[in-house]
Amino acid sequence: MIRWCIVLGTGAAMSCGCVEPTGRSVVISPLPPPYYIPYVHDERPVTPTTMPAEDPDPTEAWYPDGPLFEAWGFIVIHHSATPYGSMREIDRAHRNNGWDSCGYHFVIGNGSRTPAGFIEPTPRWRRQIEGAHTRLSPKMARQSGVQPTYYNEHGIGVVLVGNFDEVRPSAAQMAAAAELTKFLMKLCRIPEDRVIGHRDVDATDCPGRLFWMDDLKQRVRALKWPTTMPVETASAHPSDRGLGRIGQGGFQ
Repeated sequence: MIRWCIVLGTGAAMSCGCVEPTGRSVVISPLPPPYYIPYVHDERPVTPTTMPAEDPDPTEAWYPDGPLFEAWGFIVIHHSATPYGSMREIDRAHRNNGWDSCGYHFVIGNGSRTPAGFIEPTPRWRRQIEGAHTRLSPKMARQSGVQPTYYNEHGIGVVLVGNFDEVRPSAAQMAAAAELTKFLMKLCRIPEDRVIGHRDVDATDCPGRLFWMDDLKQRVRALKWPTTMPVETASAHPSDRGLGRIGQGGFQ
């Protein structure tokens, strides 16, 4: 059946019909009038069901679980000298060496096991226990006039995963190292000249020939940070607080 439509519109009114060849027309029924819901004013306060999430503070996990050991005087930078790793893997390696846990206080990933620039505080930092990362040789200890364990007892050990004798640390790792270093300097009142590489106090290439301490310190200077960080301090040495004395080793 062949159909044709004629649509005529005038002003706001419009009629539409389909006419069959026989001359009869089929008219579409008009739509029902709209239904309006009456407005009722409600003065009760509106409580949102969800609040906008605030950006998490990345430094929140960097604080220790208890009082801060007030005798931290150095930040010692290391590399893992391995192409991959994480806090868990370093912890396993150190335990295999007879130590009680990972010898560093912080581990910065390179994208192999954890994201590049990801900062992992270790149990040593959370519990404020001395490190096991920079034990001096007897010769270097005599030359420096300190005990072999001096930098373990007073140095915060930060290791970046990677072998920086072969490759440079990534931009993400350097940015993370600068932020963590700035945080620790402010938190523990450590001056810039006491941010050192392992090689600065011992006979080693650590943190690698391609890791430049000057680059790290320039990045640290460029960062803005709060001038005060209220935190409880403890004058007692960690080993005197019943937290256990750690192994005497060191890990490059």
